[in-house]
Order: sequence, then C-alpha cells, then structure tokens
Amino acid sequence: MSRRVVITGVGACSDFDPTTVMTVKEARRSDRFAQLAMAAAVEAVADAGWEADSPPCAPSCAGCVIGSGIGGLSTFEGSCETLRTRGPERVSPLAIPLLMGNAATGLLSMRHGLRGPAFGVMSACA
Repeated sequence: MSRRVVITGVGACSDFDPTTVMTVKEARRSDRFAQLAMAAAVEAVADAGWEADSPPCAPSCAGCVIGSGIGGLSTFEGSCETLRTRGPERVSPLAIPLLMGNAATGLLSMRHGLRGPAFGVMSACA
C-alpha cells in the first residue's frame, strides 16, 4: 500500500519558480533542495556585491559549503516509487546526481566559478 504525504504550512515555498534563478534544463536536473539553495545563493552573492564578471578574489580562493538535513529526498522518494511500480530500468540515470547531498554545493560552485573547497554537510536531526 502506497501513501503519499504532502507537507504544507508555515515556511512552505509553494509558489517558488526555480527558473527565476536557473535555466529550465538546470531546474529539471536539480532536486528542489538544490533549487532553493541556488535561489538563496543568488541572493547572498548579490547582497555581498559580488559581480559575476569581476569576482572579488581568485577562483581558487573561494569555496562553497552547504548544510542540509538530507539532500534530494523528493528525488529519492520518486525513484523508489518508480523502482517499485515500473522496475529498475525505468529509474532515471540522473537519480543519484539529483539526490546526493552535495548536489547543491556542486551546482553553486559551477555557477560562480568557485575552485576552492566544496562540500556538503549532512547532519539530519543531529
């Protein structure tokens, strides 16, 4: 028996459109947690006054660290459902890159040309 839980309420970003901060292709190849991280990073970089064509330091001097509870949970859930109902050959080859916890860090590092340390911190409820 399959049961889908939908969480709504305080803090929900129900009207968020990831294509305001990334291309349609990037959005399609990113889990929601990474899309939200990209939106937050775009705002943070703008607030810091970092111009895209003139970064404030050498690329190797800037890195990216993002903390997340788990990473791409919606991709994980969807892939498990596809596996259960349609079989392993129907699971997307992008499932792992979409659900891995450091996906947002990789996207942000590539977007902003960061060549320093890049990693994701996963701590769940700890």
